[in-house]
Amino acid sequence: MKRHLVKKITCALAAAVMMIACAMPAFAREIDTTKAYLEINNAPEGTAMIEILVPAAHAGDSLCETQDFTVKKETSRYKTVQRYYNLTDKENQDIVIGKDSEIAQYNDDDGYFSICAHTDSVKEIKLYVSTYDDDESKTERKCLLYLQDSAKNGKPSVDIKELEKMFGKFKAAYIDEKGNILGVTEVFEVAYADEDYAFKADGNKLTLVMNNYAETVKSTLLVNFGFPVIIFIAVLVTVFIVALVLFILASQKDKEKMQDEEL
Repeated sequence: MKRHLVKKITCALAAAVMMIACAMPAFAREIDTTKAYLEINNAPEGTAMIEILVPAAHAGDSLCETQDFTVKKETSRYKTVQRYYNLTDKENQDIVIGKDSEIAQYNDDDGYFSICAHTDSVKEIKLYVSTYDDDESKTERKCLLYLQDSAKNGKPSVDIKELEKMFGKFKAAYIDEKGNILGVTEVFEVAYADEDYAFKADGNKLTLVMNNYAETVKSTLLVNFGFPVIIFIAVLVTVFIVALVLFILASQKDKEKMQDEEL
């Protein structure tokens, strides 16, 4: 009976520890470090997107000759039907920003130039535009920058973390679809948040949002689970040790009793 009790306690302890250990990976989620959103607020009139500017002095091996770059644009048109928006048309277009464009030729007094026109770090840029027939002010734009995610044509892989480490500082140029510059940010900062990587341009300021999900999870686990789990495991271990000691003592008594009966 006592042996069965110890076995049950042992199994319960093992199950509890396994349950906690296996639950930890559930908090993990993948964040694409080769993709960054290009968000725009308070932009000059006529802005189609932003182009990231980097200091030429830090370009290193990613530096290349001035080149064209392509923005893959997808336009979705919606029409109001009984208070709902229905997709009526979708158009895909490749916008080529030429190497002779203003953005490709840009090089300011601080030595910043276009990351797409002068480096091999960027794989592609996608621009999604949604228009609504009843209200032009509802036009929505979403732009994403994809970095080289695998070695291709001799171009090395790179992600946002490596990019931030390589260049340190960034600017953003507000441009139209022909590559004309409508404005350039001057203030830059790095912010950490539990969200996707993003370059956020707001008027004269550019913010690079770096994902800190791992740190957030660690803090959450420590506060919400760490101490309770430690206490719980400590209690289980104590119960197990006590049960084991009682079992050993009981076994010794049974052995002594059997020896007395034999005598």
